[in-house]
Amino acid sequence: MNAAELALLAGSERLASGHGNVPWAKLLRSRSLWLLWLQYFCLCFPWYFYVTWLPTYLQQYWKLPAAEAARLAIFPLFFGGIGSLLCGSISTRLGTRFGLTHSRRWLASSGFLGAGLFLVLAVQFHNPNWVMLAMGMAGFCNDMVMPPSWAACMDIGGKYAGTVSGSMNMMGNLAAYVSPVAGGYILAATGRNWDIFLYLMAAVYLLGSLIWPFIDPETPIE
Repeated sequence: MNAAELALLAGSERLASGHGNVPWAKLLRSRSLWLLWLQYFCLCFPWYFYVTWLPTYLQQYWKLPAAEAARLAIFPLFFGGIGSLLCGSISTRLGTRFGLTHSRRWLASSGFLGAGLFLVLAVQFHNPNWVMLAMGMAGFCNDMVMPPSWAACMDIGGKYAGTVSGSMNMMGNLAAYVSPVAGGYILAATGRNWDIFLYLMAAVYLLGSLIWPFIDPETPIE
């Protein structure tokens, strides 16, 4: 580091004081934190379908060759990136106009609701291209929830934002384990009825939309 960079960091050591003593009792008494964990589980549970079961779904259910399945499978991830960028770009303006709480809740709830509805719509189509366009829009809406979720970790966590973020991400990783395993059991028990699996994921998305109205991102733990 050069002298100019060191000058910019002068006094920054004070910002980390006391962080080692994480007030776990306060964290666990926070209703908003528990709901933040739950909504992130609901967000990641369907999302991991796109990076685990989706190629198999396209090849087994729609009988597509591997190359075409791979081409269509990028839709949810590509559209998801656009959704995250869009949400991040408008969240500040919405927060300024309507307030932080309303902005976070509206963006996240609408993202969850849209993702669930587009998954339900995907089941209704009889053409894999239209199905994947609907799933792409579900991915778009899915990632609209990302910026409010991570911003809420900083809103609620304050100087413990790292701990809150890590704990929320842990719930996402738990969903990453549960989702493909649960999907395997569902497919085995239903004779590979993919529609039931997709409807379950849509229901999980809709549950997430019901959680966000009860999260208070403006009241920090301390």
